[in-house]
Amino acid sequence: MKIRASVVVGLFAAATVAAGVPNLASVGEAPGTIDDYKLQQGGVIDQTPIGTLMTGEELPAFEATDNIELIAELETGASTDIMFQRREGVQQLKGETIDAVKDYAFVGTVNGDDGFRAVDITNPREPELLASVACGGFHNDIVVWENYVVIGHDGGAKPCDDVNSVGGIPTGPGIWIFDVTDPASPALVHSVGENGQLPSQRLSDATHNISLNPQEGLVYYSTAGFHTAPKWGAFSLKGDVTKNQSHEISMRQLGASFDGTAAADGCHDQGLAFDVETATGTRDLLFCAAIGTTIIWDITEDPLNPVHVSTIANPSISIHHGARLAPDGVTLLLNDELAGAAAGTCSAGAPTGTLFAYDITVPEAPVALGYGSAPDLPNLAVCTSHFYNFISADQNDAGKQLSVTGWYSGGAIIHDFTRAAGVGPIGAAPVYAQLTPEGARSWTAYAYRGFIYTASYGAANTGFFVAEMDGYDVEDSEPLPFDEGTSWSRWTQNDA
Repeated sequence: MKIRASVVVGLFAAATVAAGVPNLASVGEAPGTIDDYKLQQGGVIDQTPIGTLMTGEELPAFEATDNIELIAELETGASTDIMFQRREGVQQLKGETIDAVKDYAFVGTVNGDDGFRAVDITNPREPELLASVACGGFHNDIVVWENYVVIGHDGGAKPCDDVNSVGGIPTGPGIWIFDVTDPASPALVHSVGENGQLPSQRLSDATHNISLNPQEGLVYYSTAGFHTAPKWGAFSLKGDVTKNQSHEISMRQLGASFDGTAAADGCHDQGLAFDVETATGTRDLLFCAAIGTTIIWDITEDPLNPVHVSTIANPSISIHHGARLAPDGVTLLLNDELAGAAAGTCSAGAPTGTLFAYDITVPEAPVALGYGSAPDLPNLAVCTSHFYNFISADQNDAGKQLSVTGWYSGGAIIHDFTRAAGVGPIGAAPVYAQLTPEGARSWTAYAYRGFIYTASYGAANTGFFVAEMDGYDVEDSEPLPFDEGTSWSRWTQNDA
């Protein structure tokens, strides 16, 4: 995939002023909110099950804009992140060998439903639950690569299959790896964690979010808690995973504290983009949302040793939660998880708990462009941006560059981040569509092959939802969605 940037650098200064958003490329004082958040959480990430925060909440009725329709629901428990995979050719399903085209969604779970679910979405209107894997850990973030499902977790009382390791010795919070060659019969094959006994079983700490480098088969992670010396790491899924050792580097060594910016507390979530055509050459970039700042790294030469490019310090962001590059190869979207989703209503147009857009044609000098907020909904305890991906301009009839975001109580919200002729500011990005199932809490909302998928952990309405949006209809012959490694992953074993 080749990502092309076409923005004229000379237009940036005027564009930033016109957008009414300060140019935050030049770093200033560290955001004060991060210290307040640390104090509030007692120095560590709050591991209170999010569902307990919903007590006494008044639930909104089902809401949707007139260009989107809920077409299917599937009870998968309290659901979090989703990873998609298309398989073609000879494969295994339900103990049989088949030759077919199949689409799967692997769904992480939380709050007593810990583990993940395997769902057949070959027919999105009739999703089928294939397998439920019950194992402990608050959060359970998920990635998929080839025949492996990997979940990262940062603590929990309930172990996986009675132990956290196939060897019988609990490894503690960290990363678990399952073989899903047959999606209906997942099998735990390895785990690594903070209590691992062997080098091949050990991480320095628990993990909160994990991300995938699909080209290299690497799972990127960072430590879960706040630390004076946080670490960034990677674990390889190539070869014999039971013998691979994690690769860890100090965040400080990677340029996480410099130029007076806030000290990073590990990468909460990470985004990748390959073959990005920037003003300074074609590069592979890794984007680290590091709680107090977002860091841009170059991994062109070595995906295991990122090179610092720049840092974005935005005092309007409470928690730098995620950072992902839009399909135009120019617009970087950062999401703010206001107060770590501990509180906050929908922003009603104000740039809080929202998506912030930057132009990174020159990655060394990101330029603020604007933001996209949620419409206000009354009496919502948690309403802030969370996991998201994109619909490219050539994948919808309107020719728009759209973000698809889980907004907790706000449901699935689609924003229009299209830039006129590919240049200039965005200002306040308009809401293009919104789907808010009654009682749902959308941890994730993603576009995949012509449909919108969202996962809910809400105590009043958990599970997996599928929606159809006007003008978004990806034919089978078209390329897979833009952000490989973020929401979908490859399968090349169909010749086996």
